[in-house]
Amino acid sequence: MKQEVAVILASHGNFAVEALNSLEMIMGKQQNIQAISLHPGEGLTDLIERMDIIYQGLEKEHGTIIISDIFGGSPSNAATALYLKYPDYPIALFTGLNLGVLIELATIRDREFNEVLQAIDNICGQIWLRVDQNLHKGIEEEDL
Repeated sequence: MKQEVAVILASHGNFAVEALNSLEMIMGKQQNIQAISLHPGEGLTDLIERMDIIYQGLEKEHGTIIISDIFGGSPSNAATALYLKYPDYPIALFTGLNLGVLIELATIRDREFNEVLQAIDNICGQIWLRVDQNLHKGIEEEDL
């Protein structure tokens, strides 16, 4: 298996699961991509635990990208908790899950992690919000 950046898709309802299904319909079976859904009645703590289990099961030596549906929602907050739990691992957080960008991501996942992140930033512009960079800005401002 070729080494690729790992990806977790996270959403309210089945959006992430169906986005992955749609991606695979177009691009073929994808390795090292998992989707997680938050359903009514489930809490943030449970979602964090399930996301951590998924994260542990991925081949993440080349970095991990977590893409949630909307900023500030429980899937995004769970991704942020995971990011903060593993500060020494290359994890990038994005919001704004959509099929067009997933298709582009599927074609570049075999590049170096930072190159993949730069390509996503270039592709998405204002479509996605780069959460981890905003977290660092907030942490740096608090240190002043």
